[in-house]
Amino acid sequence: MNFVVTAHVPPLEIPADAAPTRFLLIAPYNRDPRTWERLSWTDYCSGKSYAITTTGNSSRDVIRVRSYSDVFEEYRNHPEPKSLGPDGEPCGRTTSGELGRRPVFGTHHIYTGKESNRLEEVERGTIQEWDEVRPEYYDPKADPWRSLVVPVLKKMNRSELASLARVTERHIARLRNGREMPSPGLHQCLTRIAGDYARKCIGDGSELDDFAACASFLRRAQNVANRDLP
Repeated sequence: MNFVVTAHVPPLEIPADAAPTRFLLIAPYNRDPRTWERLSWTDYCSGKSYAITTTGNSSRDVIRVRSYSDVFEEYRNHPEPKSLGPDGEPCGRTTSGELGRRPVFGTHHIYTGKESNRLEEVERGTIQEWDEVRPEYYDPKADPWRSLVVPVLKKMNRSELASLARVTERHIARLRNGREMPSPGLHQCLTRIAGDYARKCIGDGSELDDFAACASFLRRAQNVANRDLP
């Protein structure tokens, strides 16, 4: 075939034996929507053929796909995470009234390459995860562990921190002073501990991940320090 049409499948309707990010139904191009349910659709990644429907549930050989009605209904109740409601809270499904812009603060840098790996597949839409094709490079000096986690750990009681991490206070001291790097398991543990501490301190960061919570905590601490300057 030359030109094709594609159907969008809800995540819960993807066959159990297919990877969620590697399932794409295509069929020979036909501009008449009345014929689409009678076409034979092929999964681009596996080559398996399916029929489609917009009603009922998927079966072994029939896949339920999204209709225009489904898209409209999702859009009607879709939250707007990048906006704030009149109450100052992030916009949710039931928010109404005039929306405001939500401030965004970066937590750490990730350097990405400009190489166009597998460009044709990206343009065709058969690659659904950017991590598959986008190279990333990390600056050791900008490591979130050093710039975000360690400063929060330094705010915590050393003996309490050692107890939570199940290591010695001396080990904690070396980690906080930058003399050592933690093992992968301890790195994950201490990052979670720092994130929990930061979320508890800022009070409204339950939706933030560990790095974002640490960044928010440090930013607030810096703002307080700036206000106290003569």
